[in-house]
Amino acid sequence: NLQAGNVGNDRIKICEDTDGDGRADKFTIFADKLSIPTTMVFVNDGVICTNGSDVLFLKDTDGDDVADVREVLFTGIRTGDTHAGTSNF
Repeated sequence: NLQAGNVGNDRIKICEDTDGDGRADKFTIFADKLSIPTTMVFVNDGVICTNGSDVLFLKDTDGDDVADVREVLFTGIRTGDTHAGTSNF
């Protein structure tokens, strides 16, 4: 849900198939405390995603598949109606 202050309960999860059976069997939370991250694009070894009224750059720099860089690229996206929010790049 869209939360005040762009702190929500949503997350980006990495799903991996480690045994080759076509089904994900390993799950890692890449980023959490997000507010409706409906849009993602992979760039510069990281992810640009929406987060409420912000656009973030997230990146894992230590190899544990958890984003340890969280940089606000843009802010001020209107959030009055989630149906009219950012939905793709």
